[in-house]
Amino acid sequence: MAEQEDIHSPHDNTTSPQDPTWEKSASGWGFFWILGEIILLMIAVIIAIRFFVAGRPDLVSWMLVVLAVALLADIVRRILKARKINRRAAKDAELYHRTQDPSGGEATGR
Repeated sequence: MAEQEDIHSPHDNTTSPQDPTWEKSASGWGFFWILGEIILLMIAVIIAIRFFVAGRPDLVSWMLVVLAVALLADIVRRILKARKINRRAAKDAELYHRTQDPSGGEATGR
């Protein structure tokens, strides 16, 4: 008997629930991370300002400034990523609806 070639991918017979949209949504946990980072940013800035106003900016206050800058950079990164994902999702949804609409919104001349 000749051996049959394996033409199936190991992913064709998986039993695990895999979601192809995993981490492709700008909503969900990403939104809560942004809110959490904003709260942490405000706390770090307030404490750092208190150290600087007191006239004793030591290592802790400078570490809080570095933390605040890092949090601000991550917040901006997350917001830009969310906007990009939302734009792509809107574009894909519009394309999907155009392909599903038999008229396509265009005059066919018939």
